[in-house]
Amino acid sequence: MSSVGSAISSVTFPNGQLQLKTIPKETVVYKYYIRHIDSGNTFLGTKWDADIRWEDALRNHIKNFKAELNIN
Repeated sequence: MSSVGSAISSVTFPNGQLQLKTIPKETVVYKYYIRHIDSGNTFLGTKWDADIRWEDALRNHIKNFKAELNIN
């Protein structure tokens, strides 16, 4: 089996500014999504915002979602 890459990139928001974070590919990450109950549609977001701590992944998801909707 060949390896394609050694890390994944994720979007994070330190100090409110969008920044890329590199995470080793073997690391377990948390990723949040929103599922519409009636239709079952799933929204993962437009940027990969997973993180190694669930608290950071949730914060990244919320900040990314708010940025998409232009909400402060």
